[in-house]
Amino acid sequence: MKLEKMFLRKDDSVRKAIGVLNKSKCQIILVIDKNKKLIGTVTDGDIRRSIAKGNTLDCDLKKLMNKAPIKVKENENFSNIQKIMKNNSILQIPEVNKNGKVIKLHFWNSKLKSKNKKNVFFILAGGKGKRLWPLTKNTPKPMLKVKNKPMLENLINDAKNFGFNNFIISVNYKKEKIIHYFKNGKNLNVIIRYISEKKPLGTAGSLSMLKKNMKLPIIITNGDIHTKVNFSELLDFHNKNKAFATVVVKQVEKINSFGVVKTKGIIFKDFIEKPIEKININTGIYVLNPNIIKIIPKRKIDMPEVLIKLRDKKKKIIIFPVHEEWSDLGIKKDLRAKQNRKR
Repeated sequence: MKLEKMFLRKDDSVRKAIGVLNKSKCQIILVIDKNKKLIGTVTDGDIRRSIAKGNTLDCDLKKLMNKAPIKVKENENFSNIQKIMKNNSILQIPEVNKNGKVIKLHFWNSKLKSKNKKNVFFILAGGKGKRLWPLTKNTPKPMLKVKNKPMLENLINDAKNFGFNNFIISVNYKKEKIIHYFKNGKNLNVIIRYISEKKPLGTAGSLSMLKKNMKLPIIITNGDIHTKVNFSELLDFHNKNKAFATVVVKQVEKINSFGVVKTKGIIFKDFIEKPIEKININTGIYVLNPNIIKIIPKRKIDMPEVLIKLRDKKKKIIIFPVHEEWSDLGIKKDLRAKQNRKR
């Protein structure tokens, strides 16, 4: 993507920035003034923090941009540039000329960014897919194809691209078709093990069957989703915030069909025409402390119930807001839409 395509103004919206980030595949927006001088940057992390604070996607970038971004002068030695990035834990840095205009954007080595991780990537793939019937009559839901591959294979490949290669798949309904297809994961250059549910255990119960001696946080995801979430960034976010549990959420906006009257008792205060309500929906993706295995009972239990139990135990639970593409392929219309997309 051309450098100029990553330039935005401080009055541009977060929504516009997200569109640029998704197209560029980078994690930074360069904010310039009318003279094209760099006046700030906006990263993926800035946007997530803004969403978590309750800001809308239509707020201006000046509300969240970093007004003192780290940058380097023209013709700086690249080894020095890498040292600056390493010391400041950043993956990209703009190079500016004597007039403060951006002339180049330097990136950290992408191979280092995808360094292999030893964490278990746990995929829930045991559901019957009742919402997709009769498509799932003879095929387990995660084996339905998107882009000529089972949706489960797409999910594994996406996680692998972010450095995860240690997978455990929880299976139940028509499990033999999943196990026969993926086997031990060798064909995908990953390690795959299976947990076989004798009876359905919900979206959390199968975690109780994991070994109790795990030391690293566990990434957990439903097997029927499509997402562009950066799983590596998600894990880093969880670790940096020293959370016991991280819930990945997607902010959606609902427009009320009616005008809303604001009152204090019986006194009229205000009238809001068709207000927009912001809600965070659960994406079915989590990061959990490995001690969760000792807490989850060996019975059917869903993740929301587990999270409530953790809250009651005063465990630190945080959210990871995502602006990236996400869809629930367990819904027939969303599955069809994804199957019919050319790209």
